[in-house]
Amino acid sequence: MRRFAVLVVVAVVASCKKEEVGTVVGPGLTVEIPDGSGGSGSGLRDASTGSVTGSVTGSGLDAGKEAPFGPVTAEFVELGASGFHTEHVACEQRIVALAKGKATVLGESLAPGDVLVTQGKGAYDVKGDGLFVFAIARPFVCEPDPFTSINKRVFRAKAAPEVRWAAGKMVAHLDVEKDNAPFAYVGRLEGTAAVAEHTHDTSWEVLCAIEASGTFTLDGKPQHLAGKTCVSIPPKTKHAWAPDAGSKLVAVQLYSPAGPEQRFRALAAQEADGGTRLDAGK
Repeated sequence: MRRFAVLVVVAVVASCKKEEVGTVVGPGLTVEIPDGSGGSGSGLRDASTGSVTGSVTGSGLDAGKEAPFGPVTAEFVELGASGFHTEHVACEQRIVALAKGKATVLGESLAPGDVLVTQGKGAYDVKGDGLFVFAIARPFVCEPDPFTSINKRVFRAKAAPEVRWAAGKMVAHLDVEKDNAPFAYVGRLEGTAAVAEHTHDTSWEVLCAIEASGTFTLDGKPQHLAGKTCVSIPPKTKHAWAPDAGSKLVAVQLYSPAGPEQRFRALAAQEADGGTRLDAGK
């Protein structure tokens, strides 16, 4: 039986009492999930409290079991007076990437561009006034979790390596790279250049556009991409980006597993050496 994943979603807190993360915007944009890459799952969020009641519609994973869904999901969250509450499930990393405003979580103050990564057991609240990307990254096979309480790491925006290419029109901030991202890379991508059609052989990509206006083509299907929208791309799936004239892409980008982000370094090095291929697509 063929399985399909919804790939263009909005995940800002909605006004209804409960909804599944992954509300489709406009015509459904789907592609067949490649064999061996998993399916897609979505949690339930109570919009009245901002509480995530589960990472999947079930009881989570048991140690040694394979994940029945894609390894990384993401949504936008706008902080309100009640804040945002989340509880860990086994074999997950939870990610808070602040896009705008300010937030406090687990005793840490976050500024735009800062990323909090947590793992282990327990719950926490995000308080403040701003917009952030909330992501959950999972391994394909759940191993026993080494943490009996919440283990946290904060990656500051000012400390992230920065690479530029396309004559300076594109920039990537490599916030959480492979050594610190066993489940998923997290970074920021921004710029005004187009991204040529390309694929990632073994990695899922989730691109959460903070600001955008243009055409995102996924598996040959073009659709308008605007701000506060996340796009999920399975491995081996062709995709490309064409910004509208005068617009700028500002996004949080995740890869699971990490690896494709290293092409940004290669593009920057190639340009520095006088190379002529300046696109971000290969």
